[in-house]
Amino acid sequence: MNFDLWTSRCRLSRSVVSNRPPDSSLYVLLTPKTGSECFLCAVALCSLGNQSKISFDAMVYIRHFDHSLSESIICQPELDEQYSLSWVPKTAIADARNIVLEMAAKENEISHSIRQSLNDTKYKSYLQQILQSGLVIQRHAIIRCPLPPAIKAFAEESYLEFVVVSVLPSTSEFQRITPNCRCVFTLPPEHSSEVVMDEDVRIAGLEEEQRYLKDLILFSTAASHNNIAINLPRGVLLCGPPGVGKTLLVRAVTKQCSKQVPLLLQTIDGGDIITGFVGDAERTLRETFAQCALHKEKTNGVSVLFIDEIDALCPKRATENAGVTQARILAQLLVLMDDNSADSRHNVIVIGATNMPNLIDDALKRPGRIDREIYIRAPDMEIRKQIFDLHLSNFSLDHAFTTDERKTFIEYLAKTTIGYVGADIAALCREANKRASQRPKRSDPEVENRPVALHSTLQGLDRMSTAQGKAWIANPMPLWFLQSAGNGGLWSVLGRGSCTEKRLRHQIGLKTQFSLSRADFDNARRFVPASCLRGALGSITFGEKRGWDTIGGQEVVKMALKQALEWPLLYSKQFSRFGIQPPRGILLYGPPGCSKSSLARVAATSSGVTFLTLSAANVFSPFVGDAEATIRQAFRDARAALPAILFLDEIDVFAAKRAFNQPGKRSPSSLRILSTLLNEMDGIESTEGLIVIGATNRPECLDIALLRPGRFDRSFYISLPDFGDRLKILQIFTSRMSISADIKLENIASQTENFSGADLENLCREAAIHALRENLESTCVSMRHLQRVCIEMRPSSSQESLDRYTTFNGSNLQ
Repeated sequence: MNFDLWTSRCRLSRSVVSNRPPDSSLYVLLTPKTGSECFLCAVALCSLGNQSKISFDAMVYIRHFDHSLSESIICQPELDEQYSLSWVPKTAIADARNIVLEMAAKENEISHSIRQSLNDTKYKSYLQQILQSGLVIQRHAIIRCPLPPAIKAFAEESYLEFVVVSVLPSTSEFQRITPNCRCVFTLPPEHSSEVVMDEDVRIAGLEEEQRYLKDLILFSTAASHNNIAINLPRGVLLCGPPGVGKTLLVRAVTKQCSKQVPLLLQTIDGGDIITGFVGDAERTLRETFAQCALHKEKTNGVSVLFIDEIDALCPKRATENAGVTQARILAQLLVLMDDNSADSRHNVIVIGATNMPNLIDDALKRPGRIDREIYIRAPDMEIRKQIFDLHLSNFSLDHAFTTDERKTFIEYLAKTTIGYVGADIAALCREANKRASQRPKRSDPEVENRPVALHSTLQGLDRMSTAQGKAWIANPMPLWFLQSAGNGGLWSVLGRGSCTEKRLRHQIGLKTQFSLSRADFDNARRFVPASCLRGALGSITFGEKRGWDTIGGQEVVKMALKQALEWPLLYSKQFSRFGIQPPRGILLYGPPGCSKSSLARVAATSSGVTFLTLSAANVFSPFVGDAEATIRQAFRDARAALPAILFLDEIDVFAAKRAFNQPGKRSPSSLRILSTLLNEMDGIESTEGLIVIGATNRPECLDIALLRPGRFDRSFYISLPDFGDRLKILQIFTSRMSISADIKLENIASQTENFSGADLENLCREAAIHALRENLESTCVSMRHLQRVCIEMRPSSSQESLDRYTTFNGSNLQ
């Protein structure tokens, strides 16, 4: 008699068990030398007469297990001629709380008696007793269980197989089934209730959100089947910017769950149910919940009610957006959700989606209605790489790309699409594909001759009596035009009755002649910006490229900006090792024309972060509250496109000192603007990746509250260029001009003391104008033109104004 049947035990000798690794548990993996499966067993001591050979119960096994991908296996030398043994460490095992087991169908057929056995309470209790005896499993593992006694005599095999499709917690590699673990048995997708959904719903990223919604649906089904009196969450609110994937997340999760449990998905758009007739919207809600109740009666399953744009359906009742219709709809929805929580405890899961959660009525967001809010942020670089990889699998990349080059290409796209959400990336890929398809390859003689071959092929077809076919024979189009119109061009031209596109492609060897390249995405990015930056103030366009070499001098400030902006991105591990936090704010002050704005703009373009500007002209408004709203919106746009730089130009205008001893000197609007700015800059302390750069030529006018650490952590004096800096600036500006050989820039640099960078640029421009005044046919600027302008020009900064910066630097920034 086999006493180890349905125990998943492995019998080992006492010496082998005693000499196991110190950190290993009493669970092993047995891998046959001739197969790819792996058996997961509990260790037990063997009898004295059976020590030379490993014996085990093959109750739990894993198909295609790869030891190289598992870091939790402690391997041991081979102990048997047929199997190799590996020990599972203790740290790799955690007690399971909930598992979902799906019956594995043989050739997609399950007899009616076996299907009915899962509804037998005694048989399910028997299976749970077997599983809850300390069995160790893994997700996607297969468990063999005994058949019911009533059908065991008629079955070809003496066991049923169940696949572990879901297990909690999922943080450990292996899970132990204990008596406290809940087990849910389901049928395969072919035997679940029919759910009308998309056949292929794929989503990249959002793993945590997918796991939460999936577990909520599956465990609600388990509670409904087993009559468990537990209050599970009944409502979830998905918040996030438009295009981040809220609706796609619900479609993907419900599609996955519909393959495991009976599921009904009902969708309501916030603005569609509102009609011109009183009571129609409330009746639609009642009918929807009634259909969900009917689904529960028929299948004992769970329904998911997805309300898109729920803010339009249930706005706050105390605002102008809430009319009488919205108030009635909200009241009806609240009553239905309360009934769902009380009477039909496991009937409907309500999932709402909005990008404006603050507009939803508070009564809807209390526990028992909307129990949890999930905020979906814009994807970071790693998630963008996954999204690009998903979308580019449907397109043809450059044929010269290897696997490593494809990864590098996707990484380049992810780096250059800061602030893009999933919808933006999808639109970008479509635009790039469109531009790639519009490149006619006329230089290829084979492509040039294919319209002739296609014309000959169509003439020989038997079914070319349609008007479309005659028009094609009379006016054959070039092949690249059809490719520009899409792969379905031949189908639409020939008609559905002529021949299939697949057959025609096979006859003439037609292949896609275009592939996506980096240039296609660079061009497409000009027309498809990030949705969060559309309409944002002062955002840098993608085509703007400026490097540090375009600014002469200021080497100390350049290095400081590199350390504050580029180093946290390039050397994030080193920063984390030392616990260094990059500065949250940088103040640039100095005389006018010393490249303060240019330094901030170059810092953004060189580090690849989003750049937004806010000046006094954008802030001030004759309407009360508009200035504060503009500042809040600027910070909101910057946070939506992290990492980002928010550049506050001429910050002294809207952040001047508060005159407490002279109440009438500052207007109330200026005080409100300053208060809003201080609060927003305090808020960025919890936002990694946002740096505020302020620029001013009157630092003594700034309010002292701005200069404390946590707002403007560091301040840099952008001084007038010295002789070496002036020489570099002149070399940069004259490199764009045609100059004569007699020009000596050293002499010009020595004669332009106290000139700023803007003054030197103006000097070169005026010298070119002088050359054109002398002769419109002149081809270059000579030394006399520069000398003449030097005599006429005066520096824009006086010695008195420079002394003010020295005084401020000594008194405030010691």
